[in-house]
Amino acid sequence: MENLNLYEVLGVAPDATEEEIKKVSRHLICFEKCFYFRFISANGKNYRKLAKEFHPDKNPNAGDKFKEISFAYEVLSDSEKRRIYDRYGLKGLQEGAEGFTDASEFFAQWFPFERASQGGRGRRDGKVVVKVEVTLEEIYVGGMKKKLEYKRHKLCGKCNGDGGPKEARESCDACGGAGRATAFTFMGLSAFDAPCPTCDGRGFTIKNSMRCTPCQGIGFVEQKMKRDLVVERGTPHMMKVPFTNEGNQMRGGEFGDLIVVIITKDHAVFQRRHANLYMQDLEINLAEALCGFTHCFKHLDGRNVCLRTQPGEVLQHNQIKMVRGCGMPVYNNTSESGDLFMKFHVKFPDNDFATAPQLAMLEDLLPQRQRIVIPKNAEDVQMTDYKPQPRQANADGEDSQSPHFEGVQCQTA
Repeated sequence: MENLNLYEVLGVAPDATEEEIKKVSRHLICFEKCFYFRFISANGKNYRKLAKEFHPDKNPNAGDKFKEISFAYEVLSDSEKRRIYDRYGLKGLQEGAEGFTDASEFFAQWFPFERASQGGRGRRDGKVVVKVEVTLEEIYVGGMKKKLEYKRHKLCGKCNGDGGPKEARESCDACGGAGRATAFTFMGLSAFDAPCPTCDGRGFTIKNSMRCTPCQGIGFVEQKMKRDLVVERGTPHMMKVPFTNEGNQMRGGEFGDLIVVIITKDHAVFQRRHANLYMQDLEINLAEALCGFTHCFKHLDGRNVCLRTQPGEVLQHNQIKMVRGCGMPVYNNTSESGDLFMKFHVKFPDNDFATAPQLAMLEDLLPQRQRIVIPKNAEDVQMTDYKPQPRQANADGEDSQSPHFEGVQCQTA
């Protein structure tokens, strides 16, 4: 399921605009514990075709496919979710990459039993996941100590985790006292047996009037915890650091693990890919591209670094240069470092930047222009600047423009 391509599900390109994706609109109707999806296409033949083909009303056997379509729209129509998905995939959404805080609530729509358990899964496997954001500077230098504060569940000391006296126990209505219930895998594609979320697998609940006060009949209370985390040099983005027996306490008394996920914050100057660093595109003018260029910046450890080309060394538009060993330290081998890459954008001067005599002097310096022989009776046409125009849909919902050079119209001089 991690390999599911949401763009392919919707039939749009990865670079589709927000307007193109938001041509799809949907209504989510909930019937008890089952989710029923209805798709309404505002515009666009692809979406209308998908909705008609896979809607449960039209094709009862295609309900799972329709859920995929609905889920894909839910992610790609939201700019934050789409950014996380584009960078990390579905796993990044599930694990809260880049501080994505809506992960649990968002995925609860697709895991209804998890939503009802009020943290039951964490109590059952004992795992506590904490996200910590660090800067590129902290990772580059290393040794920074981060203080973590989190909460975990432990068995209630008053009732020993029972939630109340034995005479207060009632058979769980949700599972019939079995302690097991049917749950669903990601997006409900298949069913499996799991601990009942209502009674947390015990098979019984506690009468309201006799519930233990500190734990409200659940059998667990919250405990505030603190611990220190040392950020090592070159720590990878989304690295998981486990701490044994520092997670939730389980019904049997043993403790699960604390998992700290280290997330790298976005940087104003650099982007990181593994051990390599990529600078923001450097904009230079034509004189710098031809006659020499100097750019100084402050590296992640505070030292000043200068990039320089010699006069006569030409920088091409969109040319990429690199500085070996000037990237991030390699994790677990900090004596080695990645490389630093930078891309140059050459900004050309505006129209009429020079007089005719100056242009003649410039032409003498530059490589000779190609001489073109103009055929007899050749038609002279006038070029104009291209300005994109919004697409217009025809009566069938199809774009009237070609997918290439949208909005280009013929002009006559």
